[in-house]
Amino acid sequence: HQAINCGLALAILDKLKSSGYKIDNEKATEGLNSVSLLGRMEMICDDPRIMIDAAHNAASIHALIHAIGQNIPYDSMVVIFGCNSDKDFEGMLRQLQYGADKVIFTRSNSAKAMPPQDLADMYTEICGKMCQSQATVNG
Repeated sequence: HQAINCGLALAILDKLKSSGYKIDNEKATEGLNSVSLLGRMEMICDDPRIMIDAAHNAASIHALIHAIGQNIPYDSMVVIFGCNSDKDFEGMLRQLQYGADKVIFTRSNSAKAMPPQDLADMYTEICGKMCQSQATVNG
């Protein structure tokens, strides 16, 4: 997803240039190179390797799993997952099965958060894989 966003930003810069705006290529490159998206494929620990990502729909989970598979070597992928009831949780669960070796379902403190056991039951029904549920990320 972020590569598409970057491409869009470059296309906009090209359009601005062709419309007469003065765009410094070095500054534009520097700006794109310095972009940091917290919570998007963000490595928060190296040993063990821990990454966080705020993927919030089926397409972003698909893109995340694909990006990890293409760019980050790993032996086993453990996913800790929770989502709100107003999201396409079924679509997200369907995507999780393609990358996750183990899934632990939990919830945030949002009133809209899906109960972890409901997510776990649906996940097992969708793909037949075993998983865990944890009431909160604290315990």
